[in-house]
Amino acid sequence: MSTALVIDECATLCYMAQDPSRVGVRELRQNLSVYLDRVKRGESLTVTEHGQIVAVLHRR
Repeated sequence: MSTALVIDECATLCYMAQDPSRVGVRELRQNLSVYLDRVKRGESLTVTEHGQIVAVLHRR
């Protein structure tokens, strides 16, 4: 039971650990400046909504 509690408390970090190049719309909106900094450094990010890809962010 305590393991499930830990997983629930770190849902965002656990999700990001699976594939750091993918980010959900809600997470992107809540931490936009963090993700834009990553894109500025040259990373590409895949934005998902309900598990479906809706956009790819990359530097021009």
